[in-house]
Amino acid sequence: MKSQLPVSLSDLLPPEKHLVEVMRKLRFGHISRLAIVGGQPVFTPPCVIIRQRKFDQEMLTEGQPADADYVLKKSIVQLVLHIRSVERGEIIRLAFRHGQPDLMEEEEALFESRS
Repeated sequence: MKSQLPVSLSDLLPPEKHLVEVMRKLRFGHISRLAIVGGQPVFTPPCVIIRQRKFDQEMLTEGQPADADYVLKKSIVQLVLHIRSVERGEIIRLAFRHGQPDLMEEEEALFESRS
């Protein structure tokens, strides 16, 4: 697993790039039930990917071509660093807007069980 601060798309591992590209391509929506194993997003078993569309506005096609390397925005860097810090877990819901992560929900144990 890469431990350095990712700056550009080429700094990401393949599963991280796939996550960024899904958000970039769909632009608006959310991903549900995304597993994390060894600090990396795991797309099998399949998570649920929901695209949101607004019909009263023009579709904007901004962003980088799929094969271009580009500097990552702060929200993507924060998301990748958080995922890398999780050994095993699940993102319940990751909402994205304009191709960037916006809100994440995850399960977290607040109290240790007493034996």
